[in-house]
Amino acid sequence: MDILEIRPTRLKLRHRPIKLWLWGAFFMGLGAVTLINALGLMTASAQLRCDRPLPNQVRCTLQRKSLFGFSQTQTIENPYGAFTKGSLVYRGGTRYRVILSTPTGEQSLLTQTTSDRAQVDQATSQLNDFFLYGRPTVSVSMTSHGSLILLTILGLVIVSASIPLAIAPVTHLSFYKGVMRKVVIERQGLVRRPTVEYPLEAIAGVDIEERWQRYSKVYRVTLITTVAGIVPVHPEYVSRRNAEAIAYSIQQFLDH
Repeated sequence: MDILEIRPTRLKLRHRPIKLWLWGAFFMGLGAVTLINALGLMTASAQLRCDRPLPNQVRCTLQRKSLFGFSQTQTIENPYGAFTKGSLVYRGGTRYRVILSTPTGEQSLLTQTTSDRAQVDQATSQLNDFFLYGRPTVSVSMTSHGSLILLTILGLVIVSASIPLAIAPVTHLSFYKGVMRKVVIERQGLVRRPTVEYPLEAIAGVDIEERWQRYSKVYRVTLITTVAGIVPVHPEYVSRRNAEAIAYSIQQFLDH
């Protein structure tokens, strides 16, 4: 919290919730990246069609579509096999993908893994039947709408939760002596909040609240009033040094 003005008859303070703004920006960016991946970059559906133009030649066309409708087509020359590849996730489960073996390396049908083992095994079996038995054509389709919809919902939840942090208001605290003799708490932000005023005589004292945050204590200044009880000067907890400096400045102004 910063002291903007200090005079015998007026004290003005301002608190900018910079930590909340930074956390809000971080989570908003995280949610935005999640949404971009779920809607535009990850594969919602994939269709692979393989043909034999010549007895010793195989040509496949892989078309991927995102949940948002973006389409990408790729030609794969002379693949010779397919297999299921599993990977463990942090909760102990396994997710799978269909891998196409090609002369230049491995090619995944979906850009991400799926938990649908039956769909993966069916696609792998159809492709290997085509490669092993010399069938003229094969067409395989895979979808992953469910997991991407859940990922989209997660991204929306993260963005929604980050908005209150990103637009946390700036607190202006003003003490007036002389004719006005009042305390004004004004919170300025994108969302308009009512200004709160108390008579200066209603301020019985200043206190500092503390609480544990992870491995250390954090603090915030409160006003002890006779009309509204304990009123936090600012919603965000700050360092002890900052809280004590502000509490001292307020108490000095009230005592003189």
